[in-house]
Amino acid sequence: MAFDRTPGTAGARHPRPRPGSAEALLDLYRIKQFVAVAKHLNFTRAAEELHLSQQAVSGTIKSLERELGIALFHRIGGRVELTPSGAALRDGAVPLLQAAGSLARTISAAQYARPSTFTLAHTPEIDCEEVLDLLPDLRRLATRTG
Repeated sequence: MAFDRTPGTAGARHPRPRPGSAEALLDLYRIKQFVAVAKHLNFTRAAEELHLSQQAVSGTIKSLERELGIALFHRIGGRVELTPSGAALRDGAVPLLQAAGSLARTISAAQYARPSTFTLAHTPEIDCEEVLDLLPDLRRLATRTG
C-alpha cells in the first residue's frame, strides 16, 4: 500500500487514495486545477492563475481523466472545450471548493474563539436579590445581540 507523509505530523503516514476511487477524485488540489482549466478553457491561463507550469496542470488533468476513465475536455487544435462529463464535474466541483474554503475559514476562526466573559458589578444601593432579578433580561439581551 502506498503512503503519503503529511507535513507537520511528525512523520505520520496516511494511506494514499487508490487511483480511480472517490477519494482520489475528491483531491481538492486536482479539482482546483480542473476548475481553473474549465473556467479559462485554456491550460496556459489556468496554470498562470494557479502559479503552476502548463505541463503540471496538463498532467494533472490527464491523470484525472485516466483515473475516471472519461474525457473531461475535447482538445481541438489549440482550443479546449468541456465534454458533458467535464461540465457535470465543473458544476459539482465549484460548490465543493466553496464549501472547503468556508470550512477552512470556520476552522481558522474557531482557533481564536473564546467564551465571552460578562462581569456584573453593582453599588451597595441595590442588593444581590435585585441584581439576580435583572439577570433574565440581560441573558435575553445577550442572546439577541449574539
